[in-house]
Amino acid sequence: MAAACARCRTICFGRGSTPRFNTGEERVYDCKPLLSRSGFAALKDTEVCNSVYIDYGVTVWCDGEIDISPNELYTNGAKADKDIA
Repeated sequence: MAAACARCRTICFGRGSTPRFNTGEERVYDCKPLLSRSGFAALKDTEVCNSVYIDYGVTVWCDGEIDISPNELYTNGAKADKDIA
């Protein structure tokens, strides 16, 4: 399950019984730098930002009109404070 924090515009992954990445790592991704791009501007709206879900392994909003690849999230996401073993 992915959760978007409207206050800080981050996406947290892996909190729960199933890790998001096959390495067992948890990642936190900061969306703030993307908000200035036209394709991600809708995420400034709290309701849109909080509508995040996973579709076939891809993080999406607005019925798939906005998405972020798993590779982007893993490569540029920050390691969370605790990994899942």
